Amino acid sequence: MEKSKSLDFPTMLVFWSLASLVRNSVVLAVYLLFSVACFFTVHEHLRQAYRLDQKINSDLEEVNSLREMASSVSSPQLGERVQTSRNTDAPFVRCLEKIMDLEEKINKEVELLVELKKEIRSVITTVEDTDERLVLKYRYVHNYTWEQIGNELHADARTVRRWHGKALLHVIMPDNPITI
Repeated sequence: MEKSKSLDFPTMLVFWSLASLVRNSVVLAVYLLFSVACFFTVHEHLRQAYRLDQKINSDLEEVNSLREMASSVSSPQLGERVQTSRNTDAPFVRCLEKIMDLEEKINKEVELLVELKKEIRSVITTVEDTDERLVLKYRYVHNYTWEQIGNELHADARTVRRWHGKALLHVIMPDNPITI
């Protein structure tokens, strides 16, 4: 029967160091994945107001276009009509109906935007550092560009982005955030 070999101390130290390194790497990887997931969740949540604002502006442009169409004079249809079940409303009436529906949609979107910005302001107040808080406020409440934020805070774009990244890690999200 063969006797089992015991490992000498240097070999055991190497194995223990490798195991510790692997364990620490796994912990670090999990932490980084969690941080990145939280970062994107916070970033996406804060960015919703910008997207909703863009959507409202697009809808307002569509309303203006419909108003122009409703106020323009359409040419008369001089051809012979065979179809008897056609819509007898004037063309501008359909435009007015679309305008009313779109304006109702815009009003709901504006109400949602007001609530969302209120929530974003409260989320931003959870960040303790003043510079980080200001970066978030300028970016997500006022929709400033990085350059505009840098001008306001007298900092270069790299510093502003660094403050932004740190701020996103310090944000405390509400339990039931508004999502659009």
